[in-house]
Amino acid sequence: MVSIGYGLKWFDYHLLLRAAGRLPPSWAYALARLRGAYRYRVRHRVREAARRHLREFLPQSSEPELEKRVKEFFYSPCLDEQETYFQPWLTLSRLNRFVDLEGVDQIRKCLDRGKGAIVFSAHNSSVCLFAAAHGLLGFKTSAIVRPIDPVHDPLHPVIRTYASKRRQWMEKILARPYLSPGPKDLRKVIQCLRANEIILALLDVPPELSRKKVTVDFLGKPCLFPLGIARLAEETGCGLIFCRKYYHSGWSRLRLIWEDPIYATGDLSNDIRSCIFRVEDMVRQQPSQWYWWDSFPMLWAPPENSHAPT
Repeated sequence: MVSIGYGLKWFDYHLLLRAAGRLPPSWAYALARLRGAYRYRVRHRVREAARRHLREFLPQSSEPELEKRVKEFFYSPCLDEQETYFQPWLTLSRLNRFVDLEGVDQIRKCLDRGKGAIVFSAHNSSVCLFAAAHGLLGFKTSAIVRPIDPVHDPLHPVIRTYASKRRQWMEKILARPYLSPGPKDLRKVIQCLRANEIILALLDVPPELSRKKVTVDFLGKPCLFPLGIARLAEETGCGLIFCRKYYHSGWSRLRLIWEDPIYATGDLSNDIRSCIFRVEDMVRQQPSQWYWWDSFPMLWAPPENSHAPT
């Protein structure tokens, strides 16, 4: 027998979001913000954890300012989930109606070197449109994404079916299957870069997903980050391009900015720190749009590793 909770979650992810996806984006975003406001009210433990870490990060904020940040913390994931249902009708001309694209020439100039590019960012604002934009711009692009099977990612069954549909639509836009993190698809990643293609990666992932890590000071804490993209840049000569992304203040328009590439220097730890510095600056500029405030400790390095690569 299907539980009431299961039925409500199915209604949320498979009916409500789908219906809103047929509306003009500004209307869909307004409904997504209402959905985020509801989560703010009912997800008590997530709210309190996010408030605790935001208070530590923003000690000078007044209580009303802090509470506004905490409430907005719930918006970005809801907007990103809503954008899943934009994918079936997305074209570049439609994307340009509600997304500002800046610095695309940075990608083209990097690819002119013939060694490919890794475009990296973080779990903030939109993950969905960040990935889709590269395919819609006509770049040959593959995304490194954690598997959603029950072994690697024990999602609720309703969310797994939603995530599977999201993956299916995104792979259609990119015209490439997702690649897995770690050694399984490493050869494919290298082949893509040597074919002068783009690889997409998010750096703020749980440390256990990476074999080789380095400790970097991030938002005032020693945190563990994967060395993978720095190793790939050293091996293939590809560029590392940071994509700065954030929703404008009205939460109904996205901005994507591709910045000048970072190239391998021979010092892997220094190279990855250069990447993380840009990610950190993005989070500091728009702190409420980062997804991980409630689970920030997952990135913290154990005391014994706080000053050494792993």
